[in-house]
Amino acid sequence: MNLAAVCRVWVLRPRTLLVKEQLLIQQGEQEHLNDAQRAYDLTYGLITSTINQMGSREFGPATTPGNATQLAEQELTRLLPTALGSHPRNWFTMLDTLLAMTNSRDLQGWHNLSSGRSITEGNNTIYPLQQDPSFNVGQVPSDQVVNY
Repeated sequence: MNLAAVCRVWVLRPRTLLVKEQLLIQQGEQEHLNDAQRAYDLTYGLITSTINQMGSREFGPATTPGNATQLAEQELTRLLPTALGSHPRNWFTMLDTLLAMTNSRDLQGWHNLSSGRSITEGNNTIYPLQQDPSFNVGQVPSDQVVNY
């Protein structure tokens, strides 16, 4: 059972999570946020910093403003990774591709938790979550998941 399925169960059967479980779930969700940040850093973050660095430079000599723009675009193509390209329509596509890579954490079962044996404490029944064998939260950094 993946984390999303567990969350759906919680809506149907509200439960109190143990602190350890809360921390594991929080850490797993933080991995997805870190993956999204890396996707941004590899696309628009890099694009922005590269263009800002180029802004202080002159391109030419050029006979027309159009020629100067072409020289600047050639330099941008040279500076940005080939996978990213220099055309803005490719940037969104690459960002979307990189953002989707975080799904591999769920598809490989790295965030899988399932219900363990119930524990009765007084009038309360606790259903602790246990890590599935494929559980891998905290073991794989974003730079090993999100790349061109």
